[in-house]
Amino acid sequence: MNESYKPPAQEAINTTTKKVDTIHPPENNAASVYSAKKERAALQNEKEIATTRILIKNEMPNTGNLELKERALDFFENELTGEKLIPTPQKKECEIACVVPVYNEDKERVIKQLESFIGQKNISKDQFEAIYIINNDPNSPDEVKRKNKEILGLPIWRNRQANEDGLDEETKNKYADIREHLNLFAIDKSTEGNATPDNNVGRARNRGLAEASYRFYNQDKNGIVFQTDADSYLEDPEFFSNIIKEFKNTPDAIGIVGGLEHAIDFDEKDPVKLAELRKKLDIFALERKYTSLRKFKDKLDDNQEERLKIPQNEENENAMLIKTPYSGANMISRSLESAVVQGFPDISAGEDPAFSERLYKLTESRNKIMIDRKEEKDKEKQFNVTTVMRESDRTPSGFGRIFENIKLDEAIPVKDFKDRKVHNVTLSEYNQLYQELKEELLGGNKYSKNDQELTRDWIKFIEETADRLVRDYDQRALDKSKATN
Repeated sequence: MNESYKPPAQEAINTTTKKVDTIHPPENNAASVYSAKKERAALQNEKEIATTRILIKNEMPNTGNLELKERALDFFENELTGEKLIPTPQKKECEIACVVPVYNEDKERVIKQLESFIGQKNISKDQFEAIYIINNDPNSPDEVKRKNKEILGLPIWRNRQANEDGLDEETKNKYADIREHLNLFAIDKSTEGNATPDNNVGRARNRGLAEASYRFYNQDKNGIVFQTDADSYLEDPEFFSNIIKEFKNTPDAIGIVGGLEHAIDFDEKDPVKLAELRKKLDIFALERKYTSLRKFKDKLDDNQEERLKIPQNEENENAMLIKTPYSGANMISRSLESAVVQGFPDISAGEDPAFSERLYKLTESRNKIMIDRKEEKDKEKQFNVTTVMRESDRTPSGFGRIFENIKLDEAIPVKDFKDRKVHNVTLSEYNQLYQELKEELLGGNKYSKNDQELTRDWIKFIEETADRLVRDYDQRALDKSKATN
């Protein structure tokens, strides 16, 4: 294909959108507007999409990727028909598109993420772009709509008119710096007439993924899509450049499963409630250590049983053949294959592992691979993203319910690793149970020396991780206290 080739579907969708904008469906409710737009746009675009497929077949009869491109076009058609696309063309140098859904998020967290993008090294600003999908349901609470409107109104988006009214000079300069150094685009799925009925995170992610993948498609590229959450950020200044290197070094890869670093950062501002949350944090950290080690023991036991059924050799003796799933805060994939698997299921939670499972299935049929860096043992942790853990209930999968379920004045329900039954225990008894679990795994002859060595490494990892959560939170709280005094 010629580098200047642009699939006519681009013009078809743009033309369709213009036609739809001139039509005024019944405005009795947002769902009617949305439904009418989708229906009329689909009818108007049907012929153009068919024409696109004919042209693709004529121009690429022997590429071997025809089926993939057909399936990708299905995804674009399903997700982008009737949608207003970003008018600014993608930079020719672009290699990475960041896709971030935003729902009921504080602007300070979004800005922190953007500042971590600005801090990326060994990559030019035109080698990556970021697409934010500000989304909610037409019936979402007013507070959600207010926060989303505030994000849309930030003077940082290249596809929206900047409005700096009411901003002081320092804030203006900060936003101007972000706009200057980043190629940022906002997709409005929040305001009246644009909000998605029955909205969920799967739909929001698909809207952004489809546009990002389609922009690469129009450049005749199989680019890289990095998807994350609005409250996550990058601590590694070479995160983007490392992704590019990894794909170049592994041409058969269609995805990278990266790891997560966690940071506790409560939304609560009241000192009394913050003190209660701090006490709950100790229980939360212990629960993470105990549950993680108990599940590790279960896997170890299951794997031992499996070893009785398979030949013993160096390759499979210690193998735990588990396909590591994505976490929503860190999903890295090739743009074409992301569209081929039709992105995410239309669900409000669990869409991230489901997306990775779709990619894993594609690797099996296409002789491709997924690179697993989630359990990276090296100190560099090149593919890790830092994500915030807080008491918020903004989404169904948030940590709000976890902290809410921790009752300081009640016994703690814990699944005992010995009888596998749930018992109510005190905090002291919980700590004792954790120590007994470690002794069970590391003492006696039940487990091999190799298994015990694996266990020691795992204990060190989970304890360092959990203890660091508490330690870092205390340090940030101390820093904030000093800054306000």
